[in-house]
Amino acid sequence: MKNYLTKIIGDAFLKLNYPDISIHFDKPKEEKFGDYSTNAAMLLAKDLKSPPRKIAEELIHNLEYDKDVISKVEIAGAGFINFFISGNYFKKIIPEILTGKNNYGRSEVFKNKTANLEWVSANPTGLLHAGHGRQVCLGKALANLLDWTGYKVTREYYYNDAGNQMSVMAKSVYARYMQIFEPEFPFPEDGYAGDYIKDIAQIIYAERKDSLRNPENLDIFKEAGENYNFKLIKNTLNTLGVKHDVFFNETSLYENGEINRTIEEFKSKGLTYEEEGALA
Repeated sequence: MKNYLTKIIGDAFLKLNYPDISIHFDKPKEEKFGDYSTNAAMLLAKDLKSPPRKIAEELIHNLEYDKDVISKVEIAGAGFINFFISGNYFKKIIPEILTGKNNYGRSEVFKNKTANLEWVSANPTGLLHAGHGRQVCLGKALANLLDWTGYKVTREYYYNDAGNQMSVMAKSVYARYMQIFEPEFPFPEDGYAGDYIKDIAQIIYAERKDSLRNPENLDIFKEAGENYNFKLIKNTLNTLGVKHDVFFNETSLYENGEINRTIEEFKSKGLTYEEEGALA
């Protein structure tokens, strides 16, 4: 509707040879002021050196519109132009809504454009909680809006499976696994204390019994934790109607050499320095 109103006002501007300005329409707070209102006449007053109400009268006099869409146009206050939508328009649009169903209102204004939206991206060290909920819903809404206006949207979930927190999670699972045999086995001070860690340990025990009491490394505990947590994370996302196209993990950047290549490129350009034994 705003596009239609912009067009008919724009046509009146051309007929009157008015200067081009940005036209905005607002929904009046009171029904008596119509369905849409614009202050275009007031914005023109300074350039035209004319009272806003007079400009509004000239605009209305030169408006050409479909009476089945706009029932009447009035001037209010200092020069607001108020538009009243015809009841016939709403009667006409209802069948279109019913026919279009879930696709009614879809636009292709951004057809052939692409967007990569990365959100949620909680690391699989634990389950999703209420704090993640806001981002989950905001990201879903934004992805749907982009898709609805014609974008080809890739929904991406990026997670860090190579950082210290994953190691802490693996140590936590290992400790809970060992406590099955030795209840006093020490638990990491910075470990993940949730009951889900115990559940992961029990799954490993059911499959491997006591064969992992002295492992060469904690990779199996890390992998088991990651798989378990991600399964529950995805279940939560599915419940909220969120489906990602891509799950991208940080480890893959190390495996394909992207991290090292990028570091070497930065070094060659003098963009790095060492501080306290670390490369920055």
